[in-house]
Amino acid sequence: MDEPARTFPELTVACPTCDAAAGRLCTSHGGTRVRRDTVHQRRRTAWGGIQKQKARTRAARTASGASTAQKTWNRGKAGTPTAPAPVPTGRDCAVSGCGELASAPRPAARMVRVDLDGSREPARWYCPGPCRAYGEALAEVRAIGVSRA
Repeated sequence: MDEPARTFPELTVACPTCDAAAGRLCTSHGGTRVRRDTVHQRRRTAWGGIQKQKARTRAARTASGASTAQKTWNRGKAGTPTAPAPVPTGRDCAVSGCGELASAPRPAARMVRVDLDGSREPARWYCPGPCRAYGEALAEVRAIGVSRA
């Protein structure tokens, strides 16, 4: 026999009307008939109350900051993370020759030439790492809208 009520989430709580245990179907007519298609209204209300309480608990935990598991994972730290220290790149780099035009000879042995075909940004020498990424991004941005033949 088909019993659609077995899939209802309300079965996770006991029924206060017919005293059916959690996981058991509700009964009618003094326990002589099993309700295969529905559950009692009071059981649905009881389940709804539990769901509301769970939602309030989740909201309170979110509002109060990190959960216990999160604090354990973060070694007791909670709250918003601080931004990492800025890394001087491109024009702000203190390395001599970083960001110079590539028409000049290579300023230092490790300098990387950044040149993108079709970009309005001229080829430049950059330090490897963040400065190079900055130069590549700058060249790509300055290539936007340029028609390539």
